[in-house]
Amino acid sequence: MIYNKEQQATKIYITKFALTKGIFTRYANIDESNTAWICNSSMIKKDYFLTFEEAKQDAIARQQNEIASLKKQLVKLESKEFKE
Repeated sequence: MIYNKEQQATKIYITKFALTKGIFTRYANIDESNTAWICNSSMIKKDYFLTFEEAKQDAIARQQNEIASLKKQLVKLESKEFKE
């Protein structure tokens, strides 16, 4: 699907880059498979939401997952022993 200017654009909240750039909004055409089209680029449903509250919940979940991952990495790094 290519961006259709005649179709009504929907405001979406994008969380794909929430941990680095924050939540941002764009207007996109959404097709029957829930793919959001912005110009000639597409975005799948797990990376955008129709309300800010849903987007905020997803961003918090992404943040918590990243923190858990970093804690695991830290434990692994701290337990590393260097032997001759």
